[in-house]
Amino acid sequence: MSLAISLSASCLISGFIFIIGNGPTISDFKEHIFQYIEKYRPITMGANNIGEFYHPDYHAFTNRNRFYLFSKSIDAGKSKVLLGAYLTKHLIRTHYKGPYERLMYAHDNEAPFGIDDGVLLASCRSIGALLIGVALAMGAAEVNVVGFDGWLHLVNNDRDIDYLPAY
Repeated sequence: MSLAISLSASCLISGFIFIIGNGPTISDFKEHIFQYIEKYRPITMGANNIGEFYHPDYHAFTNRNRFYLFSKSIDAGKSKVLLGAYLTKHLIRTHYKGPYERLMYAHDNEAPFGIDDGVLLASCRSIGALLIGVALAMGAAEVNVVGFDGWLHLVNNDRDIDYLPAY
């Protein structure tokens, strides 16, 4: 069964999805985030070590190292678990014993972003960006995000790339 078909029924509950990234501002705005969730009751998604902050409706992993490090933060009683198609069965069985669904995506740097028969086509190194695609595949009417501030901004001044501190 494709991702779009298997997950879309749950999206009809509220019509929109709230994706919580792992950026440093989620700690600064923790109370606002929880108030937002309480008020609007969106379907929530998060990834990697988000389980230490909040247990979303969908907890996703695509990176082997992050799965190895943070799989213990999964609470399968609170979150449906989405595991990337490129995580090996051995890795999963070794570090996680609960139920999960495969997050089907084709990492293709040449193809434009798209959804083909429930499979996301993306050049997404970031699980947060990939989760936006998952939300769209689920048929979300609206997608809101928070905490997507955890990476460095790059500036090219016609010379070497300069790294600016994340804010």
